[in-house]
Amino acid sequence: MAENKTEILKKKLDEEKAQREAQAEKEARTEAEQAKRSEELKVRVMSEKTPMWTGVIVFIVLFCLVYWTKGNVLAGLIIGVVIGGIIWKLLGNLRLRQVEKRNEALRNRTWASEIAARLYNLHDLVLDQAKLVVKPEMKESLTSISGTLVKIAEEVETDEKDRNKVRKLANYYGDMLLGLVDKYVRLQDNKDEVGSGANIENSMARIEAAIQGADVSLKKLLDSLFSDDNMVINAEVNTLDKLMKLELGDDDNAQKAENITEDNFKDVLKDVVEEFVEPETAEEKGE
Repeated sequence: MAENKTEILKKKLDEEKAQREAQAEKEARTEAEQAKRSEELKVRVMSEKTPMWTGVIVFIVLFCLVYWTKGNVLAGLIIGVVIGGIIWKLLGNLRLRQVEKRNEALRNRTWASEIAARLYNLHDLVLDQAKLVVKPEMKESLTSISGTLVKIAEEVETDEKDRNKVRKLANYYGDMLLGLVDKYVRLQDNKDEVGSGANIENSMARIEAAIQGADVSLKKLLDSLFSDDNMVINAEVNTLDKLMKLELGDDDNAQKAENITEDNFKDVLKDVVEEFVEPETAEEKGE
């Protein structure tokens, strides 16, 4: 009876899984289209005809200028063609680099969105498996893993550079994790039917240890995604600390720091720079 209920519940979960996968694919395509429009706004690309028309305008201007000042048609043509052609070529190369940069940004955003979508889907599947687990400790570990997966997906969406760190998780390790949990559920059902056995107990214990280890590893992975942010924050804090010491002194640093706001921060920085530049300028003038 318990096995039949489990099979019915599994069938229902499989149907829900298929629906979620279809929805996830649809959302991924929509996200990719939105990312494409967003990145096109961020990465400016000049019009395809801009290099040509700019070269033509430069040619006309130089030709007219040389003809009016020198009265030499041939010189005007040569100078206009050479310089106009150079401008055309330079702007054309610049446009190619802009297109490459935009395409790279689009690829990165699309890949990041796809990985995030897989992680969200993996989160749902892990939660579904957790519902089938009886042991509270195992259920708690799976719930914790699902929550970490959501946070990792959100971080990947925020910073596309993190996609390389979680690609294997989304493509390989996630399926392995689900496979282990599925085996655990089957062992659990068999244990209920035939009673306790050494093989079943040992297998379930090993899977429980693996899931607990995976929970710890995922938390470490999530923490590693913030390493770049930590470096930037440290650099900003150190810069601000040095600035405050230079401008305010060490003794009353904390007291006067309260008077600095976002509006006057640039003025404070400018004063500090001028304080060190002006004496050097004065010495140079004296010499």
